[in-house]
Amino acid sequence: MKIALIGTHGIGKTTAVLNLASELKKLGFNVGIVEEVARICPFPINEKTTLKSQEWMLYKHHLNELEKEAQYNIVISDRSILDVYCYYYRFFGKNELMENFVKEKIKGYNFLFKMPINKDYLKKDNFRSTDIIFQKEIDEIMYSFLKQFDISFCEFESLEKTISLIKDKINYNTKSHKFF
Repeated sequence: MKIALIGTHGIGKTTAVLNLASELKKLGFNVGIVEEVARICPFPINEKTTLKSQEWMLYKHHLNELEKEAQYNIVISDRSILDVYCYYYRFFGKNELMENFVKEKIKGYNFLFKMPINKDYLKKDNFRSTDIIFQKEIDEIMYSFLKQFDISFCEFESLEKTISLIKDKINYNTKSHKFF
């Protein structure tokens, strides 16, 4: 099963991913985490991003997911490839090859949980941008692509509700003998 918490930067995705993974592990699930690749990107990010930065992050994120899927029954991603493409699009516009790749690979997620902007969460950490306008632009681009690509997603409301949805999906698939 592959799950991603999606949304703009500085809204608590990483904290939610860690908490979700911890709770699912407590329930006995074999869980791996795909960390946000922006933190290890060797190229400029945020408002100083480059084409190389965005391409590297998109393909690196996808490769990290493939590796984790080979090791774990449940993979939780801090972002999805759609997230990275939203940043790409914001700075460089449409890239048909990349967009088609994203449209195809986004189908591989069992759940996408869209996290809302939390204006109390964006803090200066010397890594992520603290520009609220930039944060909102990415959020709007993401909603636009979710609608345009007809991507199913759930609004992330609480950790408890998210865990419940995941457990229901696992129980349903176990009963129908489907494997992830």
